[in-house]
Amino acid sequence: MEEQSRAKNWITKMIDRLVREENQGQASGSDTWKAECFFAPVKGDDEIAKLLVKYCTENLPDYYHVDPQRDIQVLTPMEEGICGSNHLNEMFGQMDRLSGFGETKRNRVLTISQAGDRKYPVVVIPVTMSCAAVLDRKLLYDGVTRAGKVLVLIGEQKAVYFAMQNIFQRLEKSEFRSRFHLRAAERAYVQEKGMDTVRRHAGDFIHKRLAPAYPVHDGKQTPMKGHPVFIAQHATATCCRGCLEKWHRIPRGRELSGQEQEYMVDVLMEWIRQEMEKG
Repeated sequence: MEEQSRAKNWITKMIDRLVREENQGQASGSDTWKAECFFAPVKGDDEIAKLLVKYCTENLPDYYHVDPQRDIQVLTPMEEGICGSNHLNEMFGQMDRLSGFGETKRNRVLTISQAGDRKYPVVVIPVTMSCAAVLDRKLLYDGVTRAGKVLVLIGEQKAVYFAMQNIFQRLEKSEFRSRFHLRAAERAYVQEKGMDTVRRHAGDFIHKRLAPAYPVHDGKQTPMKGHPVFIAQHATATCCRGCLEKWHRIPRGRELSGQEQEYMVDVLMEWIRQEMEKG
């Protein structure tokens, strides 16, 4: 419970900061936005989708005394995938039919882009690592500020952090970083060893080569080949302390915390996952 409370407090602060920073220089009325913010931590797209449907059909209607079909709108970053609008609408449709409501009168789930400038009493947003490549600060802001009274984020805390950092979107714009890709041998290695093993390797590399305040041979400690993680490090600017400071705002001259090391491993594994899905 204490960990969940810390996560909720962190999410609330990040959302407040996001709205404040994105509103600077804008002439819109969103600067008056202030909805009650709630975060439900859960990992894995399947579990996130199940909990989201439960919240929208049971928890939120009971607690806030709102109509689940009229007052609650799910906004997701993407159309495809388990937490995409297409699949979630199918889940709601099945539940409505089983509950005797018949066909849903409207799309219970829209993409954030489809919502436009409309406001909804209650907005629920799934935040998953599978949407890390598309969920950036601007898209998250657009979804958050559609909530009139209550905002509920369901999913992974680190996905919100990734969106706040805009890391993958910024890396794509770098001619140097975007030229790195896994080759056939590296893909075969990941398939043979499995993602869990590769993640352990990534954690070891980060702990030994980047975590110290003054790593040995800093700036040259990450080879350009020999392991999928090495390629991922150059692609994601997690290859040396200088790149960490420039791209991830993690200062040099001090030891990396456990949370920072875990964040770096998450970045690496998300990049590798995206590469493996490209086929």
